[in-house]
Amino acid sequence: MPAELEGVLGRWWSEADETVFTWRSDGLTRSSSAGPPAGVSRFEQVGADAFRKVTGRFNGEQMTVRRDADGTFVELEWATYPFTRTPR
Repeated sequence: MPAELEGVLGRWWSEADETVFTWRSDGLTRSSSAGPPAGVSRFEQVGADAFRKVTGRFNGEQMTVRRDADGTFVELEWATYPFTRTPR
């Protein structure tokens, strides 16, 4: 796993829906804590803090990692939906 992704892995929420980001042999993946039908999606890195979904539904959607002034990951934005570490 690339060291710069360490802070991205784990549980994130979009509103009240929990999503889990993990690193597998084929790259960055996300899965819904609720399980199917959302299934598992894979992302490829396309920039320093930018990713593109390459499998499953909504192929090609962009995800951007947002950091605070210290460089800590504070939010993900995927297809315009914000993901935070706590539910909103």
